[in-house]
Amino acid sequence: MTRINREFRRKNKPTTVLAFAFDPAWPYPAKLERPLGEIYLAPDHIRKTRGEPGPLLVHGLVHLLGYTHKKNRDKIVMERLERRIISKIPVS
Repeated sequence: MTRINREFRRKNKPTTVLAFAFDPAWPYPAKLERPLGEIYLAPDHIRKTRGEPGPLLVHGLVHLLGYTHKKNRDKIVMERLERRIISKIPVS
């Protein structure tokens, strides 16, 4: 995960989740729904940081929807949306 983070984000450190949106210009067959992208989770780093995979998966999904957290106000909006999504997921 460190290698991928370094290659695509120029950050030479591990991370718990990476999300890559698919290029909208990519020629998908008309009959197929266009995927949002790919989300990568790093189980070892998640355990090391005592994170939970579910919220991190939601975090990646929100990135694929176009949200970022580069600015503090964007981070607040993104975290609020993540909490709303997580609150809608039934836990048994």
